[in-house]
Amino acid sequence: MSDKSDCIAVLNYLNSKTGSRFRSVPANLKLIAARLKEGATVDDCRSVIDAKTADWSGDTKMVKYLRPGTLFNAEKFAQYIGEAGSQPKGLQWE
Repeated sequence: MSDKSDCIAVLNYLNSKTGSRFRSVPANLKLIAARLKEGATVDDCRSVIDAKTADWSGDTKMVKYLRPGTLFNAEKFAQYIGEAGSQPKGLQWE
């Protein structure tokens, strides 16, 4: 598992950008840890948070998806990282 402090840093960044109060509980941290284990960096995670916050913060239908379960879902994260214009450094694209 990734360093817990990295996972908490990503979660805290999400909270600061969105004004949310997601807790550092296993359900939230394991999603972030999985993306870091796959090769994403803390900066990659922040890029996704920044991009989706910019896209969704003014949209009353989408703002509710600014949450760990959506942003760090394996399939969605891969899409969002592409939209953010960053390729996780540890991943190899075939």
